Amino acid sequence: MRCLSLLLFSCLLLLARSVCGQDTYQISGVVKARNGGVLPGAGIYVSGYKLGTVADNKGAFSLPPLRNGTYDLLVQMIGYLPLSRQVTLSGSGLNVELVMEESVTVLNEVVIRPDPDRMNHLRIFRESFIGLTENAKDCQILNQNVLRTSFDPETRILRVSADEFLLIKNKALGYRIKYLLKEFEFNMRSKVIYYAGLPTYEDLKASAARLRRYQKKRLEAYSGSTQHFFRSLYRGQTAEEGFIIHKLQTRKNFNRLPDSIIDANLERLLAARERHEKLVITANDSISFWSNMKRQPAEMTILDRSPINPDTLVRTHNADLRYVQNPDPLYVVYTREREPQEFRMRIGMSLNRPPDMPDYQVSLVNLLSRPLYFYANGEITDPRGVLYEGIWAWEKMADSVPMNYAPPAKQR
Repeated sequence: MRCLSLLLFSCLLLLARSVCGQDTYQISGVVKARNGGVLPGAGIYVSGYKLGTVADNKGAFSLPPLRNGTYDLLVQMIGYLPLSRQVTLSGSGLNVELVMEESVTVLNEVVIRPDPDRMNHLRIFRESFIGLTENAKDCQILNQNVLRTSFDPETRILRVSADEFLLIKNKALGYRIKYLLKEFEFNMRSKVIYYAGLPTYEDLKASAARLRRYQKKRLEAYSGSTQHFFRSLYRGQTAEEGFIIHKLQTRKNFNRLPDSIIDANLERLLAARERHEKLVITANDSISFWSNMKRQPAEMTILDRSPINPDTLVRTHNADLRYVQNPDPLYVVYTREREPQEFRMRIGMSLNRPPDMPDYQVSLVNLLSRPLYFYANGEITDPRGVLYEGIWAWEKMADSVPMNYAPPAKQR
């Protein structure tokens, strides 16, 4: 069974909607408790970005200037529940009051349902959320004890949730990630993974030599990612960035007759055999012939290998937003990287390809809702509107970089 991913994150990763206007504006404000007292030391972050600050002794804060757009603010304070608040910058600065709730557990209101298979479910969560790539081997969830797991044996759906930030240490890319998990579902029947959350990034301390290694690994993680693809698609530079886009078209199988005709002939021949009647068997009229035809698909998937020009695919919604609404899945080939060995060894992950195509990285973009809107920074507005297959379903949190990641100029 092929593994598919709906990823709420730029590639995952898609939670801070920023746009690329030239002017920048400031988000400032104060962090308070529900009783009105200020909260010095509260951490304020911008979801999806390597950007944050700490409230001063009066609970006040100011974030670095940001471009026009909609952002998710995350607030963390010991003794209080994590807080998320969506705000919009539109031509001027913004002053907000962020009110936090105390973290109080009322034991007699909590119904605890032990998960007898918790360790196995945590393993599945880690593989589905952090990933199985080389970078995932150096990625650690520091507080997996905050995770709650539940499994429905009837629907075969695993759900995982948490009330606190997940603390993730990515020693491969040099990030400390705080992730406010909103939702995680893994349908073990369909193999579809969906997770939603609000991440923030901080750099791990590193020597100059280690920092250079981090920078190299970050560029490798970014290159060929969904974030990289949608950024280049926005600019109309997919070919220059190493991407080739094809359409995967579904067409009627004209070699297969309708079920009514197939079933009628099978019924005729089987009934005659039961009555021991003499049958005239021909190449095109036998039980074997009609049975084989019934096994054929009613539709066939055909790869149109003509490269798609972004100008014919992308439309402009407004000054900041582009969209695609192609009904056929997009077969995206990234020619600057090969599929890793550990990916090719996973049954059901790698996509079919023409025999003459090298082992470039290949992904399939299925639009579940149309149109699909996206911004200049590579972020799509409705992550549930797209389903990835192939390499983009393989790469997860361990291979993510912040939305404000800037590759070296020659790589952009």
